[in-house]
Amino acid sequence: MEPIDKQKQDYFLPAHWDGKIVFLKNTKSGTRLDLYCGGGANGTPVIGWERNGSTPQQWRLEKRGDSVWNTWAIQNVASGSYLTLWDTSPHNGSRVVGWERANENRGGDFTALISEGVRRNTKGLQEWLILPKGMDTGKCLIQNALTCHYLDLVLGLQQNGTGVQGWQREEPMGNQVWMIEDITVARA
Repeated sequence: MEPIDKQKQDYFLPAHWDGKIVFLKNTKSGTRLDLYCGGGANGTPVIGWERNGSTPQQWRLEKRGDSVWNTWAIQNVASGSYLTLWDTSPHNGSRVVGWERANENRGGDFTALISEGVRRNTKGLQEWLILPKGMDTGKCLIQNALTCHYLDLVLGLQQNGTGVQGWQREEPMGNQVWMIEDITVARA
């Protein structure tokens, strides 16, 4: 039997990660997932940026429910906004942004105000499956639960400011593989 870290099966992130603050480093580029300037405005771009340890590069993991199948919300420490896929398009390339958390306590109204009088549903766009690559490797894929697109650093580029998007699974490219670094271990 093949060792668990060599198997090609996806696993789910264990519940003990709930509440942890982490860095998410792209394994191809070495850059970290970063909320542009730590901006709190809805629609602030999520980008790749060289390691600097700032709070825009720090993310809090929040497990949504008690089952192994439940999703995760990923909250930026600097702004309090959540990692959000821009839209439900079935096409590749939907951008990833920071967005306020949809209010789950208003009788199922998961919309957020975009502009005066315009609202959009953000609930499913903020729900992610975190799929570790083997056990105890720290590497994972991050998949949007609504669209099934994966968190993808555009072309795996190393340049600061490279965009992050939703894209179908193309794991061999490395653009979609992220290293979870616990903030208590990873010092900038």
